[in-house]
Amino acid sequence: MIVGKRRLTERIAEMTDCSKVFAGRLLDVALDEILDAIVRGDEVRLAGIGTFALKRISERRFRHPATNKPIIVPAHLKPMFKFLPQVTRQIRNDTGGAYRPM
Repeated sequence: MIVGKRRLTERIAEMTDCSKVFAGRLLDVALDEILDAIVRGDEVRLAGIGTFALKRISERRFRHPATNKPIIVPAHLKPMFKFLPQVTRQIRNDTGGAYRPM
């Protein structure tokens, strides 16, 4: 099952006893703030879940296999999410330690 924005909005509305419209606005504000913080280069720590951050990826050099010409991938920032260790353990325990695609 894929949990999307609609499902999250419905759950927020159920759990807070508010309208779906208001719950959608709450979710939009939270997601916008997370994205804005990441773009600014700030870490976003969600208690009990994990941390959003940017990781610096250094420049890499490759050779194109067909032409043997050099390819340079410039240094860049990559958005990352790191789960807390207890969340990772819970996921492993609940799934028997194996990832099972849907």
